[in-house]
Amino acid sequence: MDPPKIVVIGDESAGKSTILEQLARLPVFPRKKRFCTRLAIHVRLRRSESINASLSVYNVPAEGPYVQDGQPMQVPQENGWIWVQEKMASLVEELSERPTKMGIVKDKIIVLEVRRPDVPSIDLVDLPGLTTVPKDKAEEIQEVLKRQLSEDARTGGHSMYLAVVPASGDVRPSTNMAMQFVQDNMLQNKTFGVFSKCDQVSDPDILCCLVTGKATEDGDEPEALGAVELTKGWVTTMLKPPHEKELQVHNFERLLIQHREDADFFKSKEYKQIVDYGQAGMGALVRRLELEYSNYLNTTWKDGAMKRILEKLAGLEFDLSMLGVVEGETKKLQLARKEVERRFGPDSPVKELHDRFRKDVLHDQICVPVRRILGDLRDTKWEGHDVHKNLESVRNQVKGTASSAVQQIEEFWMPKLKEILVAESKVDDADGDIVTEVACGIRMRLFGKGESQRNMRKVMKQTPLIQLNHYPDFTSAIIANCKSFVDRVAQDLGAQVQDLTDRFLDPDSPWLRLQPELALPAAQMADGKVSSKVKVKCDEQGFLDALVALFLRKAPTAQDLQGMHQNVNSVGMEEGAAKQKHEELLLQIKKVKAARDGIRKAFAITDEEFAMMELQIDAEPVVQGAAQA
Repeated sequence: MDPPKIVVIGDESAGKSTILEQLARLPVFPRKKRFCTRLAIHVRLRRSESINASLSVYNVPAEGPYVQDGQPMQVPQENGWIWVQEKMASLVEELSERPTKMGIVKDKIIVLEVRRPDVPSIDLVDLPGLTTVPKDKAEEIQEVLKRQLSEDARTGGHSMYLAVVPASGDVRPSTNMAMQFVQDNMLQNKTFGVFSKCDQVSDPDILCCLVTGKATEDGDEPEALGAVELTKGWVTTMLKPPHEKELQVHNFERLLIQHREDADFFKSKEYKQIVDYGQAGMGALVRRLELEYSNYLNTTWKDGAMKRILEKLAGLEFDLSMLGVVEGETKKLQLARKEVERRFGPDSPVKELHDRFRKDVLHDQICVPVRRILGDLRDTKWEGHDVHKNLESVRNQVKGTASSAVQQIEEFWMPKLKEILVAESKVDDADGDIVTEVACGIRMRLFGKGESQRNMRKVMKQTPLIQLNHYPDFTSAIIANCKSFVDRVAQDLGAQVQDLTDRFLDPDSPWLRLQPELALPAAQMADGKVSSKVKVKCDEQGFLDALVALFLRKAPTAQDLQGMHQNVNSVGMEEGAAKQKHEELLLQIKKVKAARDGIRKAFAITDEEFAMMELQIDAEPVVQGAAQA
């Protein structure tokens, strides 16, 4: 979680970089008069016993977080501004094919991380100076500033602003472009005002009036002099660069002299009022920044940041649960067997699969064609010498139909059983459930419709889920068991179908009755001849009942399939992609926990206070996308 930033804005040559130099206590900002700040520079000041500075470049996408471009490089402390200036120049040149007409870089930023024992722990952003001419340059700079506002809004609106206004000449803040930006974007309650170059002011009394809000000795009110009221107030600085030639090289000495002369400048009685109000010099600015920054962190940012971290952590842990990679062979085997029973057991998709088997195979491929074949025997008369041949033909048709259905048992069951076994369980936000959706259109629910994601997270944290598709050795063993079982079913059923269809022609067949006409009463024909016809009567429904019942008794059931794991005693290793994703999630969780613990330590959050934060999170609905924040 990035802490709030203090964004420094001001007109070109207003003295922004000079003030930032003093805050960082390092000469790392562009200083050439003809070389303005060409892109946003993010400065991360960290109070530390060690002293070092590093420079990184980040890409600024149209949406989403910044992405680091390359590796950080160490910046020499004495003349770091040269390195920063050269890096800016190289970026401008690198982007010259697609920019920006005026050399303003909009889609990259420089990040400077400065660690020193004498700096405040705050984050600052130095933006290109505002201007009105040339027009193209002014528009490009405005775009950089708008991107900064968008980034601030995306990350929670925590930024504060430091508006630098030169006090030279007849200073009127209300006409200053930086103050106009502040007012246009309604940032007055988030902005510190800083008057720079106070050694160039034409009337110290007016400056004191603008800073303190008190009327001048002549009775002029601040509003009449162009004052802009800011909630966080105003501070004055001087920071005139020393002219000695050697100090253009020895930059640490220059910074020390500027700091000392800045403090000395405001000792004159003309500025006693703003000194008494604690609004004069870099020391006053640093104290105000640290105080406001600290207050904001404690009163506003801390709770919001902890909330986002806990949401992020819960989301990552839920993602880890949904990934379904389980550590520990014993636990893995236990969960895998339980999942097989869930997917193949009584309340599983096997029930619907059995319904489809009855419809697609038994009804459509047995009942319908066999009823048609046997229906052709209804009221049929054959010559006696054709009876055996014709009945053999009927039996072969019935046997062929039934045998074809037997062969289709494996074709029907095996692909669908594999789909059910290896289908991935996913969150269905629309239904409020975790569903396992099979390619054949069957859906298996874990909870039932309407469960909140918050509750799903709680349950998944207590009851881990295993995704069987990550364990090919285990699923292959289960499928092999299923195939052996289905093969046995088909083999037994095939033999019984053979017996049943053979019985169809037996003399004592319960389904077939042959009635020669000559055996009927009054068989004597009028011409004295005896009929050679045989009437065939077939109990088609009775035979069909016996045939279908045979299939129903033998068809795989949930009770048969849920035990397919019994002789599988090892789950094996998860596949490589799942293992890599598992490691990535564990690393992210570790980082988020470190951020959580870091905030707890930094703000001395007690166990009771932290428990209350967790309860508040649990009471709120899950914000979609919180895990990507």
